[in-house]
Amino acid sequence: MPLSIEISDVVREYRIGGQAIRALDSVSMRIEGGQFVSVVGPSGSGKSTLLHLLGALDSPDAGSIRFNGTEIATMTDDQQSSFRRHQVGFIFQFFNLLPTLSAWENVAIPKLLDGQRLARVRPDAVRLLEIVGLGDRIDHRPSEMSGGQMQRVAVARALMMAPRLILADEPSGNLDSATGDAIVELLRSLAHEGDDRSVVMVTHNPEAASAADRLITLQDGVVKSDVLASLATAHPTQVDGSSTTRPDTAIKVSAGRPSATTSSTEHRAATKRDTSDKERTADPRRRLILMLLVLTTWSMCCLMLAIAWLLLNNAPVVPVAPTDVGGTVTSAQLPTP
Repeated sequence: MPLSIEISDVVREYRIGGQAIRALDSVSMRIEGGQFVSVVGPSGSGKSTLLHLLGALDSPDAGSIRFNGTEIATMTDDQQSSFRRHQVGFIFQFFNLLPTLSAWENVAIPKLLDGQRLARVRPDAVRLLEIVGLGDRIDHRPSEMSGGQMQRVAVARALMMAPRLILADEPSGNLDSATGDAIVELLRSLAHEGDDRSVVMVTHNPEAASAADRLITLQDGVVKSDVLASLATAHPTQVDGSSTTRPDTAIKVSAGRPSATTSSTEHRAATKRDTSDKERTADPRRRLILMLLVLTTWSMCCLMLAIAWLLLNNAPVVPVAPTDVGGTVTSAQLPTP
């Protein structure tokens, strides 16, 4: 059965300091199976809130969320837990792997939570690790893997229960560009395996967003644009949600997938600015660390000189009456003049 998710007039409010903050304001959209959907927008636009509602981690204050015709917004806690465990796979920016478990044991966790024995689920876990290209790392722990490898383990874990919806929250945000591109391409291929699964990804990365089939832009809790890659024309929109007519920074949509194009000059300038900012931020820390190292070295030198002086002069020591320091009796010694 093809996947179909319908979101109708969804509202979600939070109260902070007695003030009502509307994270989502009458949001409506439809997500079909076989789609790789990217959700972008500035911080505070409602992206994470939308992801939480789709994954039944939260419930809306108003509106409807239907997963293949089943309303998930009004499920009980037990029903939502079962829904999350069997229908949704979560991928996080910081991997969230258990450091004491091997790769295949981390992948097996969802089925363990579902009451199955570890030994019985090992073949499934190993098969998924082979699918994501980690067949030679099944017994490695997270500390023995790179960031990209850990994120691949997280992807395999998200697939363990064969979910129909995969939700990825900044999956490439903690990776270098090449590794991040590989992870996004992996998610894209998972979405295109058939019409019974969809991948929804929240990202601030323009290149990651451009790899999706569909680009949804949120701003101030409302859908500002919803662009399909199959459309021949579309309004260019930046990933931060602001409109633009500049061709060198816009995400353009053609008959294929959308692609992000940025002039190389501006890219180099932005990279240089970012590097300069990081160096300025790190410089005071470096000075502080250097000062601490100098003081520690100086103290150790003074101590060694004092010990050497005592040894060279063969200064005998005489006992001094015991003293009470902090409730503990100690015996102090002083060199004779």
